[in-house]
Parts: sequence; structure tokens; C-alpha cells
Amino acid sequence: TGVQTCALPICAQGQFDAGSLMAAWVGFTFHLPIFIEIPFVMIFGCLFGAIVGSIAGALKAYRGIHEVISTIMLNGIVSAIVTYMARVQWVDKKLSIIQTKGINKSAFLPHISGFTTGFIIAVIVAFIAHYVFRNTVSGFQLATLGANKFAALYAGISIKKTMVTAMLTSGAIAGLAGALEVMGSSHFYSPSYAPNVGFDGITIALFARVNPIAIVPAAFLIGGFRSASPSVQFDTGINQDNFSVSLQSYYSQVFYESTKTSVWFDRVASFNELNGGTLNY
Repeated sequence: TGVQTCALPICAQGQFDAGSLMAAWVGFTFHLPIFIEIPFVMIFGCLFGAIVGSIAGALKAYRGIHEVISTIMLNGIVSAIVTYMARVQWVDKKLSIIQTKGINKSAFLPHISGFTTGFIIAVIVAFIAHYVFRNTVSGFQLATLGANKFAALYAGISIKKTMVTAMLTSGAIAGLAGALEVMGSSHFYSPSYAPNVGFDGITIALFARVNPIAIVPAAFLIGGFRSASPSVQFDTGINQDNFSVSLQSYYSQVFYESTKTSVWFDRVASFNELNGGTLNY
């Protein structure tokens, strides 16, 4: 959502961590029926992810501070806070490793055919985002702001409000992702757990050309590469850092080629519009 408005929020990792930590806290603190606790945990994850995102959005909208700078700094602040809470306040003292207490079983997400329902929720969120951008006034405002800030201003769209809304929404989605990870996979929060997932999310968004539907297969592809990394290192002896560099090179090449293809199709479409459709794809 942030990228759709021509903002490049780097604090997805901080939003993810904030959502994960608070989901873990709610999960081990409250003992509620499963049909209440599961949405309760997800709401808290969204809320704290949205708080982190809204801070960056407000700094961008009202103070003109570039989102890359503010979000990188927010990442460091959030990382320090969640690490302290996981190491000191909410640590599971029964274990020798640093992690929070495990969440209650009533906060576990059920699995269907080996898949956590968190995956289903993520796909639903992607389709909702696609619908919002294509069929609602709010989606039009976000897309217009991303395409041309001056056109949005001319159309009467509040730049500041829309920017904060975009960053808040993206933060809520990242926080929800963190909550789903805790509820469906780890069942606790650890500062060393999924340290690069927020940055992978930015890669996936750009890889999918900020299309919510295309994000689903893009996430499968990059997630598969990430999951295969330890096996590749073990089976072939390739250093994990070298494997990561190779992956990034591959991402860059595919993104470059897809950008060229997209520009070509846009030019053909513009030519057809001006000349009555005389040029074929």
C-alpha cells in the first residue's frame, strides 16, 4: 500500500516485529475461547503494526521527512524495544534461548491439509487489496497520489490524509503478517526469528510490480528460494551468502526484464489509442 502511493517504507520489518511481539503477548496473557482469542490476537498485531506505520506516514505528510530515512530509524527503535521486551520483560525463563512465553493453544491457527490458515487469510487480504485499489474511492485516491501528486491535489484529494492512511494500512498488514506467523508457525516471538522478512516483503512487492494478486505467486517464489537456501548449502556446499547474492542478482534481472516488457506494452497501448489500434502486441 505504501509503495502504491510512491512511498518506499523500509519499516515493514519493524511493523512485522511489533505485530509479532504484541500478538505473542496477547496470546500468552489472555485465556479466552478460541473464536474470541484468534481475532483478538490478530487485531492487536494489526494495531501495533499500524502505529509504527502511521508514525512514518505522519512524519512524511506533516514534516516532509523522507520515508526511507524515517523508516530505517524506526526499524532500529522498534528492534531495540522488542528485543528488550523479549529478552527481559516477557522472556520464557524456563528456556535457555531468548524468546517470549509460548502463546495459549486457543490462539493457535488451525491447519488445513498441512497448510496454516494464515496462508488463506493472507491470500484473502491480497484479493481485498486488489478490490480496494480497483473499485473504491479510497483505492482511487491512493493510486492517483502514487501516479501524480499534483494531479491528486488538483482532484481535491488530501495529500496528507491519504499518505498517512497508506502508511497506516501497510503497517497494519505487516503487523497482521507478524501475528499470523506467531499464531500459525512459531507460537512465540524471538528477536532472531524471521529477521529479513520485512525486507523480503519489499522485494516481493516490487517483484510483483505492486499488484496485490501477483504478490501471491511472487511470495511463493521468493519464499521457496529462502526455504531452499539451507538445503542448497548443505547438499552442494555453496556458501549461504553466495547463494543470497545469486538470488538478488536473479531478482534484479527479472525485475529489469519485466520493467522493459511493461514499458513496451504501455507504449503499444498508447500508440493504439492515438492511432486507432494499428499496432499489434
